Amino acid sequence: MTLKIFVVRHGETEWNQKRLFQGQQNSVLTVEGRSSALVLQKKIAKYEFNAVYSSPSLRAYDTAKILIDNHEYIQTDYRLLEISLGDWEGLSFDFVKANYPKLYKNYKDEPHLFDGSLIRGESLQDIKNRVAEFLNDIAFFHKKGNILVVCHGGTINAILNYVLERNIDKFWYEKNVENLSVLELCLCTDGKFKLINDNVEFE
Repeated sequence: MTLKIFVVRHGETEWNQKRLFQGQQNSVLTVEGRSSALVLQKKIAKYEFNAVYSSPSLRAYDTAKILIDNHEYIQTDYRLLEISLGDWEGLSFDFVKANYPKLYKNYKDEPHLFDGSLIRGESLQDIKNRVAEFLNDIAFFHKKGNILVVCHGGTINAILNYVLERNIDKFWYEKNVENLSVLELCLCTDGKFKLINDNVEFE
């Protein structure tokens, strides 16, 4: 039996609705976010997970608690946090685009040039480094079975960037990571992770 990792983005939040940068700030799940998580919970109920990991951010942890009945089974790991966006957190996309045009363009279109320290945040390399460390620990401590991971859009893009062995200039995956979308990875015999499915549709 191989090791499979199912990576889920948290449910919709109030700040998602308002189009605000969330970063490492907390924003509560909407009614839609909770109800959609319940739908996913029913779909994954037949799976047995050997471990469940969540970002400590409430939007991810609350999603994990909906997906998994045994809340004591959920382990939080700071390496799964969303990218820290410092001064941008809580601001609207439109405001940031208008007031930080160069840095916003770097963030969206030229990620290798994005300097998060200018807004007291992280670089995209920073988040990639910590998710790589997390995945390597998963490979070390879990040799087989199913692992569930609940985190964030930026974190999932960092995971994909690492697994697909892309440079930071290709940080953003070609598909948007939607709320409650599910990514499937497996650990190969050579010790590397492989992307199996970038949008798992559970039957």
